[in-house]
Amino acid sequence: MMNNNLITTVTSGLLISILITIFVSIMFGLRANNSDLVVKQAKMGFLRFIITIVAFLIVLFVPVYKSLTLTELLRGIIGDLSITTLLILLLVLRNNLFNHQISVGEFEPLVMRYNKVPNRAFAFIIVVLGCFLYSSYLGYIRFDIYDIGYFPSPLFMLVLGIIELFLWFSARRYALLWLIAVLCFYFKCESSHNLWDYLFDPVLWLICLIRLFRF
Repeated sequence: MMNNNLITTVTSGLLISILITIFVSIMFGLRANNSDLVVKQAKMGFLRFIITIVAFLIVLFVPVYKSLTLTELLRGIIGDLSITTLLILLLVLRNNLFNHQISVGEFEPLVMRYNKVPNRAFAFIIVVLGCFLYSSYLGYIRFDIYDIGYFPSPLFMLVLGIIELFLWFSARRYALLWLIAVLCFYFKCESSHNLWDYLFDPVLWLICLIRLFRF
């Protein structure tokens, strides 16, 4: 069993470093257009890669407030992020740094385009699922949906049904992400014992909400 805090720490650090890379890229125009030469695209991608690595190391190891790093502050505010969010962030990082294209959907965080992560079908399902979870948490639904995650056997059937929806809407990439998250739950890669915490978190819901209503 791996260190439970390792993945959650890396995920939070990755989120902050990607946001820093977005900000720096917007401010200094470090994004090559499709009309640019391949060499220039490669240089821009390499420069963004260096910025992301430096930012990642800073947010992980440099204290900014009362000996706490930015990663620790973020975890204190929003809690631990899910495995699904980690994988989405890795896809965003891959697309932005190396200018890869994906054939489904398009996601635009802030004002800078990132190539089609996540797709609209995945975003719709996550937003609807989040509405049910938060309605249950706030008491609008008497049945505690989150509590099912502590007894994963019945939840596995629901997860398999949602994965079928991903496949139905041609979101195979995201079906695979959830399968990986389920495997991580089996091997207890995070500190939580609730399956929902591996599949879903508020940051993922917010990303999908932005993606769903951004035309």
